[in-house]
Amino acid sequence: MGVSAEGVNTEEKMIHLSTGDTVAYEKLFIATGGKPRRLGIAGDQLPNVWVVRSPQDANAVAAAAAQKRVVVVGTSFIGEY
Repeated sequence: MGVSAEGVNTEEKMIHLSTGDTVAYEKLFIATGGKPRRLGIAGDQLPNVWVVRSPQDANAVAAAAAQKRVVVVGTSFIGEY
């Protein structure tokens, strides 16, 4: 790839690239490479205890939680909702 984003103009919805080019966007998701960690308690490896690492993980959690009661534990974006 060899191209990096060097700046984002959120008012104009433009990403400024290292090549000098710009790319327009409608919605922007910034992934910073955080690493999820397990709770470190008994039962944190059970089948219905989830760690979200990807959009696919989030979709799987949403599907499993449909029409059921859930508990969300987190200190990042997932704990804010």
